[in-house]
Amino acid sequence: MSKKNTNALSVLYELRRMMRKMEQDVGLGELSNAELDVLLAAHAVTKGLGEAITSEQIRRHDLASDIAPATYHRALRSLLARGLIDKANGYKTSRYVVPGDLPTT
Repeated sequence: MSKKNTNALSVLYELRRMMRKMEQDVGLGELSNAELDVLLAAHAVTKGLGEAITSEQIRRHDLASDIAPATYHRALRSLLARGLIDKANGYKTSRYVVPGDLPTT
């Protein structure tokens, strides 16, 4: 392995370690990779606090687009059950809201 590749791996390792620490610090350490990706994708497509978004908007985001459909739906259901994503009120079809604050555990 070249020195350049070794350095790149070292940087990736440090970034990954910091990310895991941050996930733990904000209470997201127990989430699966799919759950975390769906949550972050939902947050990314939300333009404003309390804005309703569709499952399709979340699904099209880069972080969620490669997740298998069954895994995606399990992750979404889990996030709903944990209170990390809420169903939006006032819609006939399923729309979701990402709360401004993470629930305390």
